[in-house]
Amino acid sequence: MMEFTWDKFYEELQIRAPNILKVVSAIESDIPMQVSGKKFLHILHTVASGLHGRSQEMSALHYQVGFILVHGGCTAHDITRLAKLGISMTPQSVHGLLAKWKENLDAEIIKLKEDWEIGENVKYQLVGDNWDKNILPSFRTSQQQTISLHLFNLIAVVDRVKVLPVPSNPLPFHDIKLDQFLPSPKEQELLKAELVFIVATSVIANIPQLTCLLQNIYPKHLNHKYSTQAGLKTTQYPFGLFDCNETKTTDVIQLLKDLQKKYVPYINNEIKEPLLFGGDRLTDERFQGAQQALSNGETASDRLEGFISKIEDFHRLMNFLEVIMIIIHYL
Repeated sequence: MMEFTWDKFYEELQIRAPNILKVVSAIESDIPMQVSGKKFLHILHTVASGLHGRSQEMSALHYQVGFILVHGGCTAHDITRLAKLGISMTPQSVHGLLAKWKENLDAEIIKLKEDWEIGENVKYQLVGDNWDKNILPSFRTSQQQTISLHLFNLIAVVDRVKVLPVPSNPLPFHDIKLDQFLPSPKEQELLKAELVFIVATSVIANIPQLTCLLQNIYPKHLNHKYSTQAGLKTTQYPFGLFDCNETKTTDVIQLLKDLQKKYVPYINNEIKEPLLFGGDRLTDERFQGAQQALSNGETASDRLEGFISKIEDFHRLMNFLEVIMIIIHYL
């Protein structure tokens, strides 16, 4: 199911059911059609619906349609009506399959953790934030009140840059010479090149005559050692929602204990290296408070030292848009 693609389905039809494929293709068009075009998808969808009617187990496409409907907020009643038309699976089947997949959401991260423990350099970090929702009843009574859900959404992000371990041999403070604090000639040249790029970019952007001449030819970004990796799409693994109320320290402590046991690399029951854990400012404060509450633990694991909390700018763009709206509408 997770590896389903139209190309694989088309190749399998060519091998196992070439005559059916030819018949359905002739119904759709008299001329050869472009692979991956709209008519091409019509053909595969028609064959998939026919095969699903013959065997209920051949339902990958119908499950995917059900996933799309659930993700888009379609009600269970509407999905059931579409299932009766043979377009989708029933809501019970869709949610049942999703529940089975729940245990495999972190399979790739578990493998990365095991590789990390034996010395591999591909690392990852966790990012999360609270997820709160109030469910209002249609008719409020003494027994039927507003239901408040307080959960925690978590994803894992794989680092795009493989950082090799660098041996650290810090010198005593009194042994450090004064000239080591001053920038070397190589560092001065590097700083000069960066300042030239920053000033040139600013001048080109703000002088119309230079903008017309140089905007399309001057580089947009300063090239650096990891420019290629920075342009790659981030690999993320959503872990779903955890039953954790971020306002309760006991819930946060239990969440960190479970995550530390499962995702932090260990060697001989000792933490090999802590994970970065990103969140907004409130999440960062809650995590640090949980670690301080257990600061008298006997081991690093007891003190929750498997995580290093850091702040992510989740709400910066939203705050910026709110300020723009206030300026436009009220000033």
